[in-house]
Amino acid sequence: MVDLLFYLAKCAIYRIKPTDFKEKFGQKSIDWDSFFKLAIDNNMITLIYSIILEIDKENNILNEQQRKSFEVNAKATLIPELQKFYLVSQLAKASEERGIRFVFFKGVVLADLYPQYVERVSSDSDIYVLDKYRESAEEILREFGYIIDPADSKENVKVYIHKNPKHMVELHTKLWEDYKGPRIDILAGLGLTDEIIRIEACNIPLYTLNHENHLIYQLFHIIKHFSLEGIGARYLVDITLFINRYIDQIDIDEFWKKIDKLGYTKFAEVFFSICMRSLSMDTRIMVGHRRLPDDLVDVLMTDLFHVGSARDKEARWQIMGAMEAYFTGEEKVSKTKLGKKIRMAFPSAKAMPKVYSYARKYPILLPIAWIHRDFKFLLKKIVHRNDFYGVGEKIEVGERRLSLLEEFGLIDEE
Repeated sequence: MVDLLFYLAKCAIYRIKPTDFKEKFGQKSIDWDSFFKLAIDNNMITLIYSIILEIDKENNILNEQQRKSFEVNAKATLIPELQKFYLVSQLAKASEERGIRFVFFKGVVLADLYPQYVERVSSDSDIYVLDKYRESAEEILREFGYIIDPADSKENVKVYIHKNPKHMVELHTKLWEDYKGPRIDILAGLGLTDEIIRIEACNIPLYTLNHENHLIYQLFHIIKHFSLEGIGARYLVDITLFINRYIDQIDIDEFWKKIDKLGYTKFAEVFFSICMRSLSMDTRIMVGHRRLPDDLVDVLMTDLFHVGSARDKEARWQIMGAMEAYFTGEEKVSKTKLGKKIRMAFPSAKAMPKVYSYARKYPILLPIAWIHRDFKFLLKKIVHRNDFYGVGEKIEVGERRLSLLEEFGLIDEE
């Protein structure tokens, strides 16, 4: 089904007629209900909507109920997306009038790359401001009806919600949020916010990161999600369109030097290999690097199919805290499968989620933190029941994720 999703996405982003659909997929039995769920989970239903309609018109692939469900899901995002872009334009204008530079990244900048910008459905908008302007920036958000969400806000990322129309803004004073560790130190040293450029995206004049640094940031963001919970296929569409649009404005040698410093080279090679194979990404980005063999590429493709192995259940967030120390480089991974499982069951103080900060500060309290964690687990298990990982299952999921990160060179061995 992933091959079908990429086929439809490729037709959509390049406006290619799906004339070979029957040749490629006509002999396969397609569970369209499961496919629609896959497309929705990957935020791609709106993108492929017109292509599906075209194929259905020629081949009668859907029943009436599926057509209606597909249409409702695809069109449900259109008006909300337009409302979000209006709010973004108002924020950009207001910030400029106040002399406060709002630097937009991801969201609106990536949407501009799509044939129709409403085809990229997004849940939020990310804005970077200098720390000295944070209070003024928050004042602008409040004036436009945004209300802070203290539960999801962090020291370096304040989350603001606009209820009607629904829109979330993440206001960053650091691109790497509140994460700390050796790899975060390297990222901070790259100066990704040193060069800010002016562009027009989705008919909105705004500031953003220069294209080379924006690409590096996007890979950091993708790897963060891949490390902690898994990623969806939409990220590959974003990166493909970004590179295709801005390849001539990226210093490829410098880009790869920075990616190598971060330890992201192998992952980037695999990721780009998928983009080239499935979405016809510009191959010049891989100058000096090799397209990786299909067997390694298929490992990531399989993970994408499940939108990350940790996303098999609604309670996927359960292993995120345990994975954070590996993502930031604070913790090294065991070489053995048994060692990985033991680390998931009895993590070090550095690998304990931040909620157990007392164990991080005073490692002697680590056994108490393990008991505290287990007690919280029992309470949550009662509430979540079947949607909550059991102890053994959680260890298995964590071990698989660590093995996957190890295979892509994203964590260091002991």
